[in-house]
Amino acid sequence: MTTDREEDSRRKNIRLALVLGAFALLVFITSFPFWTNLFKMIGNQAR
Repeated sequence: MTTDREEDSRRKNIRLALVLGAFALLVFITSFPFWTNLFKMIGNQAR
């Protein structure tokens, strides 16, 4: 049987994990054009 404090901390941990996951997804999506341009620049310099 879990106490109220354990339930509350579990709920906070799940919320924190969701927020961090959403933030990581946002950073990944918004940095995608940067990475594609970086690879294009590297490809152009290799020629």
